[in-house]
Amino acid sequence: MVLLELYSVHYSMIFFLLSYVFLVYFFLCNWNKIPNTIPTLSFQAKSRISIVVAAKNEEKQIANLLQSLENQTLAKYLFEIVVIDDFSTDNTFEAVTTFAASSAVAISIVSNDKAGKKNAISKGIAYSKGEIIVCTDADCTANAKWLETIAFFFDKKQAKLAFGLVLIDAEKRHLFHQMQQIEFASLVGSGAASWQAKIPNMCNGANIAYTKSVFYEVKGFEGNEQVASGDDEFLMHKVFEKYPNDVHFLKSASAIINTKPLNSFSDFYKQRKRWASKFEHYGDWKVQAMAFYIFCINFFQIASVFFIPLPFFVALWSFRAVSEYIFLASVLGFMHKRLNLKAYLGLLLIYPCYVVGFAVAGRFNKITK
Repeated sequence: MVLLELYSVHYSMIFFLLSYVFLVYFFLCNWNKIPNTIPTLSFQAKSRISIVVAAKNEEKQIANLLQSLENQTLAKYLFEIVVIDDFSTDNTFEAVTTFAASSAVAISIVSNDKAGKKNAISKGIAYSKGEIIVCTDADCTANAKWLETIAFFFDKKQAKLAFGLVLIDAEKRHLFHQMQQIEFASLVGSGAASWQAKIPNMCNGANIAYTKSVFYEVKGFEGNEQVASGDDEFLMHKVFEKYPNDVHFLKSASAIINTKPLNSFSDFYKQRKRWASKFEHYGDWKVQAMAFYIFCINFFQIASVFFIPLPFFVALWSFRAVSEYIFLASVLGFMHKRLNLKAYLGLLLIYPCYVVGFAVAGRFNKITK
């Protein structure tokens, strides 16, 4: 009887882990279904855009962002930049003011009156004059056609909200950076594929745009102000609930936002713990179910070391490795990056522990800003 029960556990776990391979294939198929957006040469933008950037202690990096926005191909009279200084203790305010003094783009900087990114973005939106709000982060840079592509996409789709690609610009010889690039690509790709399947679950606030009117219609960030993260995803879910056909993923190589990897494991840990803390606050059961499924897959992957015979264990890891490699290579390839095999194999070994560890750590996160 004990032997039969043991075999039952083996085969149940094997079947469950194999289901993940089909999920990755499902992601790959849906990723490939999303059309590539390329602005037409005859396109003439009409709507005014406000780029809203919450900045805290970014004096060393924000000039790079502002310069990339200065270099946009969209006519400069069609957009403005609103930077909200979120109680910086460095010279962020002065850095923006100095850049604005010689810029051909209308740049404003205002001080936040209540700490926190959600409050900063809300204040920036209230201050802005544009019909379309585009958000990114102060430590990012934008491709030259970023705004032009967003303007074209909103005009073509009549979108209420759209989110796009974010790429970690990793150094080729830095394994930790390369692993972050791969892991982040998995989030971007699976978020896009889930949207294509009509079950959107993830997006990134470094590359998100929405109409000002819909932001106020869904009452902005009201209801999740206390959560450490989620200024992007909670808003997306609120808009999708009201307008399921008007939330889109913008798949375009010309609308990529580039961001830098984190240099220390301490910063990486704090960021991922903050991200993990938001999952229990999702109202959509499908999103929570997917998060729980991913947790279980990685938990069982760890447990399989002890409960599954070696041949099955090797086979399961191989199936996972090959399926994920094909998917991630496709996502990174679209962004003109090559998947680093050494970094991928290293990430493959530690990722199950990483997912389970941060899921547990996120339950005890007390950060509220």
